[in-house]
Amino acid sequence: MLIAIFYLVKYNLNTAEVQQKLKNTVEYNRRPLKNNSNDKNLI
Repeated sequence: MLIAIFYLVKYNLNTAEVQQKLKNTVEYNRRPLKNNSNDKNLI
């Protein structure tokens, strides 16, 4: 997953889509693991 994120950042850093993906990823990583199954769409 992280490799894919870094790839997107490297080649599409200025796109809103990537910025939203990074925002979702940060929010996802801050959540408790017990919520993991409900947030797979953010990966």
